[in-house]
Amino acid sequence: MPLCVPAGGVLEDTERMAQETQTAPDDDGHVREHLANERTLLSWIRLGLSAAAFGFVVARFGLFLREIAAREAGAAPGRGAEIIGVGLVLLGVLAVVAGTLRYFRTEREIATRSYAPQYGLIWLVVGVSLLVGLALAGYLLVAGH
Repeated sequence: MPLCVPAGGVLEDTERMAQETQTAPDDDGHVREHLANERTLLSWIRLGLSAAAFGFVVARFGLFLREIAAREAGAAPGRGAEIIGVGLVLLGVLAVVAGTLRYFRTEREIATRSYAPQYGLIWLVVGVSLLVGLALAGYLLVAGH
């Protein structure tokens, strides 16, 4: 038995609302590009906050180790953990600033349809991350003996 819907019924209203809420394909792609750019900014911010939080933990752990060494009256460990922790916090700040700058540059390029990928900022953050990671690994090797 066929489905009978009176004129102005639910089926017709649903089709009309779907047509009203649809945007032109070009506009839809443009909106997706802007939203993707915002998600990327949020990723940069998460990276920055994670690095800063990890740096804080590393620095506090170094302080904890110094306190234990002082109680045992042994040789106090150096300040390597604090320096690496501060480096990680600064890396976090760099990530947030870099992500924000990249967001606004990309936003302008999306608006003018002139986007061209640039990798300098990525290499900078990756390089600093590697250096801090290597410094942390070196500190753990030296402090462990």
